[in-house]
Amino acid sequence: KLGDGAEINPPAWKLSVLATILDARDKQGLNRAGESAAFARFLKPARELAANPSASEAQQLAAIRLLGPERASVEQDAENLVGLLSVRNSLAVQRAALTRIGQLDDVAVPKVILARWKAAGPQSSALLSVLLRGPEWTEKLLDQLGEGSITVGELGATARQELLAHRSE
Repeated sequence: KLGDGAEINPPAWKLSVLATILDARDKQGLNRAGESAAFARFLKPARELAANPSASEAQQLAAIRLLGPERASVEQDAENLVGLLSVRNSLAVQRAALTRIGQLDDVAVPKVILARWKAAGPQSSALLSVLLRGPEWTEKLLDQLGEGSITVGELGATARQELLAHRSE
């Protein structure tokens, strides 16, 4: 058992084990944490730990892996993940947040990325690269370019090259 009752400050190993179980369930096509009270009790503390700069890096990294399992809160989780792309967080935390954002499969995610990518500082181009991983999300970026919300000049060279490749496919 991972624990009884609500976990206020779960250790990194518990969060990591839970994330591994959820990843395995995903690969098997089973539902995520939202359906299970046993998993759900870890989600609120995980959200708090991921964003808590005084939490240990190990706790933050493990907690980040748990963000996004519930459809009702995926937009807020995506917002929190983008918020972790600040220089006040370690590079490991920033990379974990980018990885997790790319794993979230929800229409709200590109909306969050497009609304907040400029605030991601040094990680802004990496955040845009997340959009370019899938055709539907790339189309959202192209829509923003077409509307003039984003200019080609704001994109890095890598993003421009990827968009050109996408257009020719």
